Formats: sequence, C-alpha cells, structure tokens
Amino acid sequence: MKKIKISMHKLILLLSAIAILLLTVSALVMYKSLVPKTENPGLNISIPYDKISPLDIEYITFENPFYTNLKVDKNKAKGDLDHLAIVEVKYEVYNKEGINDELVAKLKDKEMVARSIILGIIRKESVEDMNRAKQKEVLGNKILDELQKKFMTNAIVKVYVQSIVTD
Repeated sequence: MKKIKISMHKLILLLSAIAILLLTVSALVMYKSLVPKTENPGLNISIPYDKISPLDIEYITFENPFYTNLKVDKNKAKGDLDHLAIVEVKYEVYNKEGINDELVAKLKDKEMVARSIILGIIRKESVEDMNRAKQKEVLGNKILDELQKKFMTNAIVKVYVQSIVTD
C-alpha cells in the first residue's frame, strides 16, 4: 500500500476549502427557505383590473368600521377638539377558480394586521382631506398600495372606501 504524503500546510488548505464549500451550501439552502415561494401564479397577477370578471373576485369585509382620530391641524386654536373619522372599508382579492383560496384565508386570518395598516393611513389624513370630493378613491388607492406591499401580493386588486363620516 502506497502512503500519500501531504504537508500540514496543504492539509489545512484542503480542510479550509471543504469548510467554505459546506458553509456556502448551507447558506444557499437557508436563503432558499427564506425566499417566498411563488408557485401560486395568482399571487402576482398582471391582468388589468378592468379585464377581471366580477366572478373572479372575492370580497373581504371588515365587520366593524374604523374609528380613529384624524391628523391634528397645527394651526388649530387652543381648546379646539380633535376630529374623529368613521370609515367603512372592504377590498377585493383576485381568486379565479380558487387560485388564491390560501391567500384569502390568510388575509381573513390576518385581519388585525390589515386593520392596523388602514388605521395608520386614516390617521395621517386631516379633516379637510377627508371631506374632499374624491377622498374615497384617494384613500382607497393609498390603502391598496400599502396592503399590496405588506402582504407582498398584487392579487389584492381594489379597495372600496364605502363611507367616510367626520365630526
């Protein structure tokens, strides 16, 4: 049997290379487990809203309206009261043939997250903003953008602000 002579220096280099290889492979495996899976094509749709059939939409409604104080006017006189808003919201999720059933279930389960996002947006509005003619549409678009970002999907396709009441 033939003995192979390897210097200590070469052995250390070889072991270091093996260790680096193992670390690289484990980092790649960990990265892949953290990256969201995109097997569901419904999560990232590219269909224009006006081309989506109402039959392919699932509505998510909030049982209770949103009650919150509005942004305080910096020029308000001392003793003036803050303004309150009551807002009703619902949104649409693209769910043709049940492609996003899992997403719809998660969104319903995470209602408190969506409520928090929506309340944060409403609180940034002033009473003057809330009383503008197109405010329902403007507020709906702001909410839509934030929900899509937070839930990392554009399958949420429309937000309806059904009513805005301010004092």
